[in-house]
Amino acid sequence: MDEISPLPSSQRLRKCFRSLRPAMCWRWVRRHVVTACALLIVLIVLTLVFSAEAQGSSLLPELSGLKPLSSKAKQADAGKPSNFTTGTTGTTGTSVQVASGVVAASPFKVPDTEPPRSQFLPVFLEEEVLQRNTYPIKLIPTFDGQWTVDDPTQAVFYIVCCGPLDRMLHLPLRTPERPYLCYDCDAVLAIDRLEGGCWQNCADIWALLSRRDFMFASSDLRYWDKGNDSALPLPGVTYAHHYPRPEKLQALRVPPSNPPRYFLTFQGLWNVGKGGTCFVRLNMAAILNSTNKLPKALKNSAGEPLPLPTKSYEPPSDVFISIAGETHNLKEQRNYYSLFDSAYSLVLHGHGRWSYRLMECLSGGAIPVIMAEGWSLPFQELIDWEQISVQRPESMGLDPQGLVESLTRDPERIAATRKRVAEVFEKHLGTYQSRLTAMLRAAALWKQDWREREKGTLRMLADAFAVQRPDKVLSYLQSATKPPEAGTTS
Repeated sequence: MDEISPLPSSQRLRKCFRSLRPAMCWRWVRRHVVTACALLIVLIVLTLVFSAEAQGSSLLPELSGLKPLSSKAKQADAGKPSNFTTGTTGTTGTSVQVASGVVAASPFKVPDTEPPRSQFLPVFLEEEVLQRNTYPIKLIPTFDGQWTVDDPTQAVFYIVCCGPLDRMLHLPLRTPERPYLCYDCDAVLAIDRLEGGCWQNCADIWALLSRRDFMFASSDLRYWDKGNDSALPLPGVTYAHHYPRPEKLQALRVPPSNPPRYFLTFQGLWNVGKGGTCFVRLNMAAILNSTNKLPKALKNSAGEPLPLPTKSYEPPSDVFISIAGETHNLKEQRNYYSLFDSAYSLVLHGHGRWSYRLMECLSGGAIPVIMAEGWSLPFQELIDWEQISVQRPESMGLDPQGLVESLTRDPERIAATRKRVAEVFEKHLGTYQSRLTAMLRAAALWKQDWREREKGTLRMLADAFAVQRPDKVLSYLQSATKPPEAGTTS
């Protein structure tokens, strides 16, 4: 039988199929198709190999010479969106974790360009705000650039002192996009009346809370109910309290060492919270035996007495926790600001949920261990607090040993977290201007998505009241002017 030509022309191939030997034709087709596929695969493999070698050789010198970013490189890199999605890789090639246990990433939730300046400036400051000499909000007109306007209709935020309530209700209506920012400057808003279960006799409060042209700025959005850490918060943002003053923190700051001098620190009084709402400090003082005058009993979360421990806990030598009812009863005191040269420092619920110690801790470069349930942390619209802090339940005040042992001693994780602590403090907390800028940016992000953000706040309860007793709510709103027509600014 004659062999078919290895490379037949198309004419021969057609003739072959018209011949009486179709089996031989199909055999030829299969043989050459398989050969062509094999050659194609070989070419692809060779291409990938050469490409990988070329890429690898170009990367090797760069990887071998990696160094920490210079300050200029950090500034140039700070605004890149990629920083907000990528993690950090350790020396072993695995992802580095921060102290909280999450993968190390940028501590900033949004780049510096978000939101645009036009969405939070300029603002209008009412006269009462400017007269509050102890509050930094009055400094806004002194900042470079156009921060304020004289015409409230041109302002993104109309900043007012929160109270009295009747004055708030008589302010003319604005829009949710250009709202009143009710700043907590110790004006008597009396919203804490809700803590007693006020419903029918609090129509004035519900009327204010139902207004979408109001949002709040406070150091604790749940301040109205100090005994309920699950209470609905006010609609708005948490700011960093103005005490301690930034200049004081800078003057008293002890530069952090590497490695830090301490592992965990705290020195202070066992404030039990307004009305006896938290006993985390008292319990730790008793179990650590750090006071010359012990409390009569430990307390559970409900304030019920528990027996004092028969044996105190002796922490490791690099842990210093000293708590008493009064300063003169402390068994040992050390230089206060030197205690923040520590891997961690406790930020404990005291008279209220928020604490001065958060700013002191961050200024000193220590990782805050926050034990204050129900506290919405400052500027959480901007700051990823998991990257710079550790949170523990207040119940761990009854187990100081478990608390200490729950904190990682991994130097790489501690260093990664402390680095992020320093970055956040420098950008958002180191000066009054940076704090006020952060407050306005956080408020702008909140109002961008106000319909969604208000769902878990007291405003929903106000809406429920309005449905049940709309007559009372509306009576408090009748003095306000009508909202602007569509397309106008107010």
